[in-house]
This record gives sequence, C-alpha cells and structure tokens, in this order.
Amino acid sequence: MIRRTSQLLSNYLPVKIELVVCCEMTDLQKSLYSYYVNSQAVSNALDSNSKLSALSAVTSLKKICNHPDLILELTQQNKDGLGCCLKLFPQKHNGKNLVPELSSKMKVLDGILAVVKATSNDKVALVSNYTQTLDLFEKLCQSRNYTFIRLDGTMTEKTWENC
Repeated sequence: MIRRTSQLLSNYLPVKIELVVCCEMTDLQKSLYSYYVNSQAVSNALDSNSKLSALSAVTSLKKICNHPDLILELTQQNKDGLGCCLKLFPQKHNGKNLVPELSSKMKVLDGILAVVKATSNDKVALVSNYTQTLDLFEKLCQSRNYTFIRLDGTMTEKTWENC
C-alpha cells in the first residue's frame, strides 16, 4: 500500500481552510454526559486502576460529544455501563435515521454544508479518526442528497484509482 503524505497531496489540492467552531452540547448530550460521568460504571472504571476501563469510559464520553447515536447501540445492549443512559434518549428513537438536532456538532455541520452547497461549487473534506463518525457523516450526506465519496481504510486500491 502506498502511503500518501500531506506533502504529496498538497501538490494536488487547493489551499486548505481550517475552521475551528466551538459547539455547546445539546440538552440530550449534556444529560447523557452528566448521567454517564456520575454512573457506577465510570466510578468502577476509575477505582479499578484499569487503564482499559478508563479509556473505554473516555471513548464513550467522546462519542456522546460527537453524536448520541454513537452510543445508542451500547446503551441498548447495556455495554460499557451505558445501559443506564437508555432512558434519556427520545422515545421511539432507533438511530436508523440520523437526527442532526441531537448533536450540536452535527447541527452546525449540517448548516455549514447547506451554505457551502447553496453558495459555491466547493468540495468539503470531512475527517474523523472514527469510522462510526464517518458513518454518521455518510448518513447526513445521503439524507441531504449530497454527492460524496468516502475515503477510509476499507477502500481497495482499485477504488482509490477510480476516485
């Protein structure tokens, strides 16, 4: 596999505009975050001196900050001590259809993409270290009928060549 460095890519890409936007969590995100931080599962993770348990708890908190749907399945299966949070989700919410309003980051992203689409022919690169977050980006783009290409580690070399 060929490693593509930023130096190599900079010869082919336009100037990067990086925009940092701070978003306050939605009420649901705040509730989930607070409830989970104060849960017995997090207490046990911190008391156990297990780095793996603490890392798992921090990862769950990061997921809550990105979009509550990222922990929905874990809450339904009562994994990682997240079962206690299930009652905080809206009734009948199953995660199949993305609801951007449940996450402040997703609401802001939805708005930015709408403005870019309406006012320019620019292309947008959405980057995440987590494939689950890329899945949500994909759902958002599909629901808004945006043309997109997903580039991640699951792509074959042939697919890369066709992009």
